[in-house]
Amino acid sequence: RQQLLDKVLIHESRFFRHLPSIKFITDYAVQHQRVHLINNISNNANDSNASIDASNPDDSFRIWSVGCASGQETWSLAMSLAARQVTNYSILGTDVSQQALKKARLGQYDNKQLALIPQDCQQFIQPLRPASIVEELRFLPVSTQKNTEKNARAHWQVMPTLKQRVRFALHNIIDKKPPTPHLQQVIVCQNMLLYFRKFDQRDILARLSEQCAVGGYIILAPGEALFWRPSHMRRIAHPQINAWQKTSA
Repeated sequence: RQQLLDKVLIHESRFFRHLPSIKFITDYAVQHQRVHLINNISNNANDSNASIDASNPDDSFRIWSVGCASGQETWSLAMSLAARQVTNYSILGTDVSQQALKKARLGQYDNKQLALIPQDCQQFIQPLRPASIVEELRFLPVSTQKNTEKNARAHWQVMPTLKQRVRFALHNIIDKKPPTPHLQQVIVCQNMLLYFRKFDQRDILARLSEQCAVGGYIILAPGEALFWRPSHMRRIAHPQINAWQKTSA
C-alpha cells in the first residue's frame, strides 16, 4: 500500500509557492513572539533574579504543514521565520508518502528551486557537500544515480540550523488521530483538499480545526473550501489569502 501511494501521489511542490500566505504567517509569528516577550518582561519586572527564557516551549509558535510533499513549503516557512529573527518556533511537515518525506528530511534540492528563494532567505542555504550527495543517492533509482552524480555540484541544501526546529512525520489526514498532541498556531493545508470529495473535505477541516489553537489560523489555497461555514471559525477578509481564524474552542 505504501509503495502504491509513493507511485501515484503528486510530490511536486516549489519554494515560496504562495508568498502572501507565507508573509501572513511570518507577520503573525513575529507578533506572537513580541507579545510573549513583553509578557515575560512584565511577569519578571518585580523579580531582579529572574531571567527571561526566550525558548520557553509554552510560548513556542507551532506550524503544521499538511501534505508537505518534498518539504519545500515547510522549509520556506522556516527560512521566512528565521529571516525575521523568530527564534522560538517549531514546524511539523506531514505527508502520506515515505519517499517524499525522505527527501524533505534531507532538505536537498536542485538549482531550479534555488531561483525561487528570496534574497533575504539565501543565507539559510549552502552548497551540497560530497558526503550529503552520497546520502541523497541512496534514495534514488539506480538509473538516475549517474545523472544525479554528474550534476551534484549544482545542488544545495538547507542549513543545519533550520533543521533543529523542523521535523517531518508520516500521517494520513483521513486518520482521526492527529500527528502531534500540541495545538497549532497555524495549520497550512494548501492545494490538497481538491483531491477529496466535499463531505471528506468537511471532515478534514473539522479535524484541522480541532488541532488549531484558539486565535490561531488555518491557511487554505485561494478558492478552496469556500462552502465551509463553521461556527467557531471566521474567515479573514484578505484580498490575497484564504485564512480562517479560530474564535472559540
